[in-house]
Amino acid sequence: MPPIPVEVHTKGKPWPGYFLVRSTGEVVPLIAVDELPPNIELVSVPRSLDLAETIGMLNLGLQRSTGGFYQFTQGEESRTGGSEEVGKAK
Repeated sequence: MPPIPVEVHTKGKPWPGYFLVRSTGEVVPLIAVDELPPNIELVSVPRSLDLAETIGMLNLGLQRSTGGFYQFTQGEESRTGGSEEVGKAK
């Protein structure tokens, strides 16, 4: 069943279509890697997969791309020069 579109989100502006709930009860949105800005690379995570690479993964169904990219801001850790900057472009 596809997600119900929320009116406040406009075409071309990415918004998660799915979420998961952690064992702690925290609700976490899932974002599509292909909607990250082109200069953002996740270590060992491709932007797309071959069908053979999906073995063991859960398919959440079909969802159309927004055609847009998420925006990033620099967090406190990257401003202070932390050595483990998550999501920082190469």
